Amino acid sequence: MYCFARKVFPVWYNSILATYDGSPSSKHSVSVATQLAKENPSSRLILLHVVALGTAAMGGASLTTEVVEAAEEARRYLDSVAAKVEAETKVVIFKGATAADSIVRIAGKYHCDLIVMGCHGSGGYKGYLGSVSHAVVEAAGANVLITKYRSKN
Repeated sequence: MYCFARKVFPVWYNSILATYDGSPSSKHSVSVATQLAKENPSSRLILLHVVALGTAAMGGASLTTEVVEAAEEARRYLDSVAAKVEAETKVVIFKGATAADSIVRIAGKYHCDLIVMGCHGSGGYKGYLGSVSHAVVEAAGANVLITKYRSKN
């Protein structure tokens, strides 16, 4: 919600894409996206986990072990989130060359007008945006909400 001159105006999006990579930051972004979807139960929520094949291959991870297990764990978590949301919710596990390209592609496929994602901030733009979030902001045809997660430590 935005507040302007002491009046509160709800901001509703028709199709919201939330990205999840297993990190605390991405869990926070999924939580923010589900809250936005609760504000407008007629919206659609897409919960996305990307299996970035380029990253997996370069890191030496086997696509048949660690990466598959991580994707299965992500699906279980996202399915549990989807079960609690009143809005139409779809869980998508997508294999793509890079996370950023995959996020932009899925957002376009589902005509998302908002992408909600976390920010690791490591190796990215001026210490704030991570490289994936920066690339999505640059390439997306939708609004992008970067959520900042702060641990309680």
